[in-house]
Amino acid sequence: MTFAVQLLLMASFVAAGAVTYYFGRRAEEAHVSTVARQALVRASARLTGITSVAAAQHEVLMRALQANDGKTPLPEVLNALAPSFVARPTLAYVGIARAENGEYAMLERRTAGATLRHYIVRPDGHREIHVYEPDAAGRMHFRRTLPWNGYDPRTRPFYTDALAANRPVWTDSYLFRDNENQPATLGATLAAPWRDASGRLVGVTDVDFDTHSLSVFMQELQRDLPGRIFVMESRRDGTFRAVAHSDYVSRGDLRAEDFQREPAVPIVAEWLRRTATTPHQLDELLHFQLKDEDYVAGVDRLRGEGAPPWTVAIVMPRAAVAADLEFQLKLSWITLGLLAVAAVFGVRLITRSLASPLARLTGEVASLEPSLARDRPASEQGPEEIVRLARAFNDLAARVRTRQAELAAARETAEENATRLRRSNRALRQIAQAIAGRDHTEFWRESVRACAEALDVSRAAIWFREPGSPELRLLAMWDSATQKFIDNVVIDTEAHPEYWLALQRDGRIATHDAACDARTARLHREWLAHLPHVALFDSAIRVQGEIAGVFSFHHLQPGRSWTHEDEILVLGAADLVALELERSGRRALEASEAARAQRLARQHRALSRAAFSPELRGGQLAGAFRELCLVSTEALDVVRASVWLVRPGENRLWLMNEHDLVRGGHTQGAQIELAQIAGYWSALATGRRVAAADALHDPRTVELVAGRLQPRGVAALLDAGIFSRGELVGVVCFEHASGTRTWEPEEEIFASAIADLAALALEASARQLAEDEMERSRRRLQLLIDGTPLAAIDWNRQLRIIGWNPAAERLFGRPRDEVLGLDGFWMVAEHDRARLSGAWRELLAGRAYFVTRFENCRADGATVICDWHNTLLRDVDGEIMGVTSLVEDVTDRVRAEEQIRQLNANLEARVTARTAELAAANDKLKELDRLKSEFLATMSHELRTPLNSIIGFTGILKEGMAGPVNDEQRKQLALVYGSARHLLSLINDLLDLSRIEAGRLQLEAKEFPAGAVLRECVESLAPMVRLKALECRVDDRAPGLVLRSDRKRFLQIVMNLANNAVKFTERGSVVITLERADDGALLRVTDTGPGIDAEAQARLFRAFSQLDGSARRHHEGTGLGLYLCRKLAHLLGGEIGVESEVGRGSSFWVRLPLVAPFAGRTDNSIPPWS
Repeated sequence: MTFAVQLLLMASFVAAGAVTYYFGRRAEEAHVSTVARQALVRASARLTGITSVAAAQHEVLMRALQANDGKTPLPEVLNALAPSFVARPTLAYVGIARAENGEYAMLERRTAGATLRHYIVRPDGHREIHVYEPDAAGRMHFRRTLPWNGYDPRTRPFYTDALAANRPVWTDSYLFRDNENQPATLGATLAAPWRDASGRLVGVTDVDFDTHSLSVFMQELQRDLPGRIFVMESRRDGTFRAVAHSDYVSRGDLRAEDFQREPAVPIVAEWLRRTATTPHQLDELLHFQLKDEDYVAGVDRLRGEGAPPWTVAIVMPRAAVAADLEFQLKLSWITLGLLAVAAVFGVRLITRSLASPLARLTGEVASLEPSLARDRPASEQGPEEIVRLARAFNDLAARVRTRQAELAAARETAEENATRLRRSNRALRQIAQAIAGRDHTEFWRESVRACAEALDVSRAAIWFREPGSPELRLLAMWDSATQKFIDNVVIDTEAHPEYWLALQRDGRIATHDAACDARTARLHREWLAHLPHVALFDSAIRVQGEIAGVFSFHHLQPGRSWTHEDEILVLGAADLVALELERSGRRALEASEAARAQRLARQHRALSRAAFSPELRGGQLAGAFRELCLVSTEALDVVRASVWLVRPGENRLWLMNEHDLVRGGHTQGAQIELAQIAGYWSALATGRRVAAADALHDPRTVELVAGRLQPRGVAALLDAGIFSRGELVGVVCFEHASGTRTWEPEEEIFASAIADLAALALEASARQLAEDEMERSRRRLQLLIDGTPLAAIDWNRQLRIIGWNPAAERLFGRPRDEVLGLDGFWMVAEHDRARLSGAWRELLAGRAYFVTRFENCRADGATVICDWHNTLLRDVDGEIMGVTSLVEDVTDRVRAEEQIRQLNANLEARVTARTAELAAANDKLKELDRLKSEFLATMSHELRTPLNSIIGFTGILKEGMAGPVNDEQRKQLALVYGSARHLLSLINDLLDLSRIEAGRLQLEAKEFPAGAVLRECVESLAPMVRLKALECRVDDRAPGLVLRSDRKRFLQIVMNLANNAVKFTERGSVVITLERADDGALLRVTDTGPGIDAEAQARLFRAFSQLDGSARRHHEGTGLGLYLCRKLAHLLGGEIGVESEVGRGSSFWVRLPLVAPFAGRTDNSIPPWS
C-alpha cells in the first residue's frame, strides 16, 4: 500500500511538471514570436518608407523627362531636380543615360550639397566631362571641364538590367567607389528604360540608394531589442546577401564583405534560399544554435510598389528574449522537485516508523486527504506519527496551493500580455490603414484614438514641429474621459530645455510620475499642474534623423508603469507617424515639382517664342520689346511687363514698351530721372536683379513707391537689369498687383533671360547699324583705293585678278577690263615666277600679311622693281576668300640702295682694318695692366716689413720706453707714427686691390652676428669720434641677424664707410643702421657731413677718385677706400650705393645676402677681376 502511495505521488508530481513545462514553453514561444513580430513590423514599415524615396524620385525624374518628350538638355532637367535630390539624403546619385551615343548626366551627393556631372559626347566623337556646382541659391553653374575617364553608362549593370527587364528594376547592391558623402557603404540602383511617346528607347534613368541610412535606423532600433537586425538582398544569381547591418554604420575601412561576417548572416541566407519559393509569415521562426547558444530568427519581405527585393531579418538569443518566463519555469521545476523529494522522504520515514499500526494510519490518512483541496488544515492531534503526517500534509497542501496561485497569476499575466499585444497590433494596423487615406486630420485623430485605446491611457496626442522652429504644435489629442479631440495647443521647447534635451538624446521619455521626474517637472508645472498625478510616455517622431514631432501618452491614475509591450507600441506608432510625415512631405514636394515643371515649360515656350521672333533677330527694337513684354505677362502671370532703357548721354530711363494684361494694350514714352531712383539703380547694378516680395516696404524699391508703385496698385516687383558690355543700360520690370508674392528662383532666372534677350535685341540693332555703316565705309574705301597712288590689286584663291585700280593701270600699262580674270604670272619676270608660287602658297597657308619684292613686266616690255604688300581677305567665318595687294614702284629706290651698299662695303673694310689695330693695342694694354698689378702686389708686400718696424719702434720711442723724451720730440714722433700708419693703410689697400685683380684673395665663409661687427667698428673709431666731439652709434633694427660670409671683409667694408663718415663730418652724428631687407641684410652708414653733389657721386666708386682739391687738402686719402668697398661688396654677393644731398649729409648703403655665394665651396679663391 505504501509503495502504491509513493508511486501515485511521484506520478502526480511528474504530471504536474509536464503540464507546467508544456504551458511554460508555449508561453515562451508566444512571447518570442510576439517580440520578433513587433520588431519586424516596425522595421518593415519604416524601411518601406525609406526605400520608397527612391521610387518617388524616379517618378519625378520620369515626369520631368516626359514633359517635353526628352528635348530639354539633360543638365537642365537635373538642375531643376537638384532641390528635391538634396532634400532626400538617402539618395547618392540620380542619372540619365542616352542610348544613342552614351551621353550621361548625373547628380551626385557631396558633403556640401550636390554637384552635377555631364559626360559630353561631341559630334566628332570627342568625349569630356563638364562639372556644375551650386551657388548660394542652390542653382547649378558650369565650373570646369575634366578629361573623359572612360565611363560609358551603356556598359554598366544598371543599364543592361533595365533593358533586360523592360521595366523599373533594382540592381544588385554594390560598394560605393567614389562618394565623398559616404566613402564606405553599400548602395543599390533603381533603373528603368526611358521611352518617348512612340515607344522608342531613348535611354535609361537611374536612382542610386544609399543603405547607410538603413544601418543607422537599425542601430537605433537595436537599442530596444536583445538581438541584431539586418537587411538581406535577393540577388540575381539566387544567393542572399546582407546590404545593411546595425553593427556597421560609420567605418572608413568598410568593405562589402564586412556585412557578411556576422555569423548569423549565412545561416539566415541559407534558410531564405531553401524557402525562396514559399512566402514567409511573420510568425514563422528559424531556430538554430550558434556557439552552443540557442537563437531564433524571423524575416519579413519588403512589400509595396517600387520596393527592392530585400528582406528584413532579426536574430535574437532565445535566452535573452525569454529570460523572465524561463526563470518562472525553472522556479516551478525547483518547487516540484522539492515537493517530490519531501514526499519520498516522508513516505519512507513513515514506512520505517509506522509499520506496526499501518491499518490505523491508513484510516487516518484517508481522513486527511480531502484537506489538500481545502483551505482548512488537517487536525494535528493524536499520536506522534499522526501529528507528523498531518503536519507534512498541511505543508504540502500549502505549497500546492501557492504553486497553483503562481501558475494562475502567470497564466493571467500571459493572457494580459497577449491581450495588450493584440490591441497594439490592432492599433498599428488601424494607423497603417489610415495612412492610405488622404485626410491628414482624420489620420492624426485615428492614430491617437487607436493608440489611447490600445494602451488604455487617459490621453494620447501627436505634436508637430516645423523645421527650425522651437514650437511644438498639437495636431490631435484624444481624451478618453470626455471621448473628445483637443487641438490648437502650442508648447515652446526652449522654455523646457530638460524635456527637449532628453528627448533629443534618448528618443523617448517614460516616467510613472511627471511631477517628480527632472526631465518633465517644468513641463508638468506649466501644462499639467491641475492634474495631481500623471504617468507620461513621450516618443520622438524622427524624419530623416531630425525630430519632427512627439507622440505623447498620459495616464492620470497612479500606479501606472510602462511595460516593454507598451514601449513597442509607442515606438511603432511613432515610426508610422514619421512614415506619414515623410509621405506627406513627399507628396507636397511632388506637387511642388509638378507645378514648378509647368512653370518651367510655360517659361521655356515664352523664351523660345521671343528668341526666334524675326523682330529680335532683325534688330527691330520696337517689335522685339513689344514681343518680350507680351510673352512675359503670360509666362510669369503678372499684370504688367515693361522694358526701360537709358539713352546714351542721358541720365533718365525711357519706357520703350509696357504691356498691361488687364487693359490689354501697349504703351511707351514715360520717363524717370535716375537721380530720383539712385538707390534702386545701384541695387540693380550690384545684384543684377531686384526681387521684392513686398515692394511697398522693400528698402531697394522705396524710391518707386510714391511715384509709381502705389498709384498703380503694385504689391510685388521683379526687375532684371539689361547689361551691355558689362554696363547697366536698362531694366525689364514685372509687376504683381494682388498682394505680396515670393518670387521663385526659376522666375528670377526667367526675368534675367528676358533681360538677356533685350540685350541681344540691342546688340542686333547695333549690329544692323554697324552693317549699314560698313557698307558706307566700303564705298568710301573704294573711292580711296581708286584715288590712291599705289597700285591696288585683288586676287581670288586661284591667283586670278578680280580688282584693278587706276594706279595699277598706270603702273603696268594695261586697262582694267583687259586684265580681269587673268592670272598674275604675266606681270612677273620669268626668273621670279617660281618664287611667286611659293609666296602664294605661304599666303594661302594662313600667313596674314606678307611683303615681298619682284621684278615686274609692263605692257610695253619694260621692267620695274616693285614691293608687294599682301593681306589676306577672310569672310565672317574666318575662311580665306582671297588676297589684296598694294604695289609700290621702288625701281629708283633700289638703284640708290645699291650705290649705298657699295659705299658701305668700302667703309666696312676700312673699319675692319682699324679694329684689328685697336685690338693689338688693347692686348698690349692688358699685359701692361697685369704687370702693374703684379708690381703693386710685390712692392706693397716688400714695403710692409720696414713700415711695421718703423711703426713699432716709433711707438716705443713715443711712449718713453727707450728713454725720456720731451714734448717737442713726442710731437715729432707722433707725426712720424701717424704718417707710417697712414702709409701702411695705403699699402694694405693696394695689396688687397692687387689680390682681387690678380684673383688671389682668399675668402672664408663663417656664421657671425652682424650687429656685433658694427659695435666693434664703433669701438675702434671711438678715439677719433671723441676727438671731433661727434655722436657715433649703432641702430640695430634686426637683432640676432646672422650672416654666413667673410667676417673680416665685412668688417673692412664697415670700417672704411664709417671712417670716411667720421672723417668728413665736422659736427652732428654718424649712425650705422642694420635691418633685414627681403632675403638679405641692408647696412646704412648715415652722416651729417657736407654731402656730395650728383656729378661727384657718378665717379665716387672709381679707383683713385676723390672729391675736389680743397677736400683733399683737409682730409688725407688715396681714393681707394670706396673703390675697394665696391669690389669687396661684389665679392660677398652684394652691392653698394650712395644717397646724398649737398648740405644735408650722405647715406652709404650696402645690401648683402644672408649666405655668401662662395659659402660651401672648397676653393674660396676668387677669379681674376675683369
